[in-house]
Amino acid sequence: MPNLSLSRRHLLQVATAFGALSSVPWVAEAAAPVAAKPVSSTDLKWLDGKPNAFEGGTLGVPWPRGTVKLSKGKTPEFKLGDVPVQSWPIAYWPDGSLKWTAHAVAGGAPTDGLSLTAGKAATSAKAVSVKQAADAVTVTSGDLVWVVPTSGEYLIASATRAGRLTLKEAKLVALWQDQPDLDATGSVNQQKFTSKVTKVTVEQTGPVRAVLKVEGTHSSKEGGGNGRDWLPFSVRLYFYAGSESVRIVHSFIYDGDPAKDFIRGLGVTAKTPMTEETHNRHIRLSGDGVGVWGEAVRPITGLRRDAGKAPKAAQIEGKAVAVADLSKAVQDGLKWIPEWGDFSLSQLTPDGYTLKKRTRAGHAWIDSNAGTRTKGLAYVGGV
Repeated sequence: MPNLSLSRRHLLQVATAFGALSSVPWVAEAAAPVAAKPVSSTDLKWLDGKPNAFEGGTLGVPWPRGTVKLSKGKTPEFKLGDVPVQSWPIAYWPDGSLKWTAHAVAGGAPTDGLSLTAGKAATSAKAVSVKQAADAVTVTSGDLVWVVPTSGEYLIASATRAGRLTLKEAKLVALWQDQPDLDATGSVNQQKFTSKVTKVTVEQTGPVRAVLKVEGTHSSKEGGGNGRDWLPFSVRLYFYAGSESVRIVHSFIYDGDPAKDFIRGLGVTAKTPMTEETHNRHIRLSGDGVGVWGEAVRPITGLRRDAGKAPKAAQIEGKAVAVADLSKAVQDGLKWIPEWGDFSLSQLTPDGYTLKKRTRAGHAWIDSNAGTRTKGLAYVGGV
C-alpha cells in the first residue's frame, strides 16, 4: 500500500490548488460582458436612524457595471429631488463606467424620502464659494464668511455672520511633558505648543461642499524665540451649503522620543467675542442623555435676595435680562455676585465626567456637576 502521509506544506499546496481550480468558472462567468442598463433611481435611507438636525454630509453610492457611462474628463450629474447635491466619481469599472460616486448633500435636507437619479442638481441659495489669495483662503456661504490663513498659528483667523464677528483665532494646542507621571519630588516638566501652519490646499470649491487641507506642525516658538517643532498635522475643514457649522478632522504623526516625549493633551482653542453684561452671557454643556447643564457667567438665581420671578426665568431660558427689571436689592448688590469666567468639563473615562468652574485663573475650582457620558456639545455666547 502506498504511503499516503503528507507534510503540512504539501497539504496546504493541494488545498490551495483545489481552491484555485474551483474558483476559475466563477471568475470566467463574472468576466462575461454585462449589457448596459439605464440608470434607475436609488433610494437613500439612514443607517442609524434619522438625525434631529442635518448639517450637511457626504455619502457614496455603488453602481452596477456598465449602467452609468461618463465621458472622459466629465463630471457626473445627479439630482436629489429639490435638495442641492454635488457629485464626483471615486471608482470606475474596467469598461470605463462608474463603479462608485460620491455625493455631498447640503445642510437642512429632508431626513427621509430622498432618491438619487441622473440629472441636473438643484442649486442652493447659500452655495459655498472659495476665494484664494496669497495670505488667506476665504470661504463664503450665504452671510457666513470664514477666513483661513495660509501661514501662522491660526486654522481659522475669523468667522463672521452678516459682518458680525462670531469667532476668531482658532488654533491647535498641545501640551508636552518629559515623563508619564510625577517624579519623586512631585513635579514634571511641561511645555505648551500651538499650531504652525505651513500649507493650505483647496481640495474642493463647492457649490455644496468646500474642503480645505491645512498642514503644519505644533511649535513651541513663542514670541519669535527658539523652540521646537513636532507632531506634524493635517487638518481638513469641511464647509457645507445651508450649514452653519464647520467639520474639523485632525490627524497628526507622533515623531517624538517615546522614552521622554509624552503628550499630555491635544485640543483646539478659539475666541468668541461677548459684548453683553456678564449676567447675559451663557454657558451650555450637554450631559447624560438629553440633559443640558446651563448657567450664566453671573447668575441671578439661587441668591439670598430674590431677583424677581420674571428675570430669573428669563436668565434660565437664555433670554436678555435688563438691570432695571431686577429687584432693588439685587441691583444694588450686583457687583458682589461672583462672575464665573472659567468652566471645565473632563471626560476622563467612557463612564464618568466631571464639571467644575472658577472665577478666574489663580482661584479655586468649584465642583459643579458630574455624570457618566456627555454628548460633547458646548455653547458659549450671549442671549
